[in-house]
Amino acid sequence: MDELIQTKLNGLVLNLDENEYHSRFEVSKHGLDMIHKCPALFHHSRTAPKEPPTPAMLFGSLAHKVIMEGNEDAFYVIPKLDRRTKDGKAEYEYHQQQATGKQIVSTEEWQQVTAMRDAVHNHSAKKLFDDLRCVEASAFWQDEDTFTDCRGRLDGLLHDGTIVDYKTTEDASPQAFLRTVCNFRYHVQGAFYLDGLRTIGEKAKKFILIAQEKKPPYLVAVYILPPEFLLAGRNAYKADLEIYSKCLRNDTWPGYNFWTELEMPNWMKQND
Repeated sequence: MDELIQTKLNGLVLNLDENEYHSRFEVSKHGLDMIHKCPALFHHSRTAPKEPPTPAMLFGSLAHKVIMEGNEDAFYVIPKLDRRTKDGKAEYEYHQQQATGKQIVSTEEWQQVTAMRDAVHNHSAKKLFDDLRCVEASAFWQDEDTFTDCRGRLDGLLHDGTIVDYKTTEDASPQAFLRTVCNFRYHVQGAFYLDGLRTIGEKAKKFILIAQEKKPPYLVAVYILPPEFLLAGRNAYKADLEIYSKCLRNDTWPGYNFWTELEMPNWMKQND
């Protein structure tokens, strides 16, 4: 893995290259997720060669750039070709040259993401996009309790200090997305980002999630994290930072160092 960028930053930084952001030394919410699961996992992620992005990650990046940033020029749509033929191979090479400096996407991917974009723009969530102060802004701060250097990448920030985060999902209904919020710790992200903005003197009002399904009709739902949810997220990230700062001081990153008896889940237990 390349050396982490150690130059210290503080405050809200606009237009920071995405790759540079992800190469920085400060701990992110994604890093805290790994710390929460197992510090050894986080340490491995910092020292092991970087794995190539999965198709799901690439599509997520595509959706963010098109829907949140409106940056459609960063992509080149390549038509469906039969590369087993001589003409198909030649045409593919032509499109490869035309796409220099852009990310290649298939016609199917482009049709999907533009349909998703249209669904968002036809939803009441569109008003959030109309009031954006900035997109893909990078925030850097030091946690006031552990003095840990932290970072966060904001999908969108409104003028009133509301953070807008766009998530693609299989099911955006309230019951299903609530499980998604808990499983992926979006409430931790909300508290971490809001507290970070307040630390650097920025307005930080609330955390809004725009959830959109990836299959037609590309349903959209908007969720606001309530104070009690954010409090739970704050308690969780503070505990993670305590573990991280201790590991950092001692340069010790423990794995699953325990023996325990597994508890049978309720759904497996026989009814009396």
